[in-house]
Amino acid sequence: ATPIAHKRPATPNTTEASDLLQLLGAVPMHIDELVKISGHNTNEALVELQLLELDGKIERHSGSRFSRIQ
Repeated sequence: ATPIAHKRPATPNTTEASDLLQLLGAVPMHIDELVKISGHNTNEALVELQLLELDGKIERHSGSRFSRIQ
């Protein structure tokens, strides 16, 4: 079987990342709620959230919840 190539942006989408970052506060928010409020695709939102976590801007909690680091 031939592997499926997935298209992936070379750089993070800063607009999506900043949108998600602005929605987050000190209280952890579930990914489903973030997607619903932001209107972003779930997979893209998860990628952006992971990049924000690696940048030290947000924290991942159990149960697919995220919060902003104050």
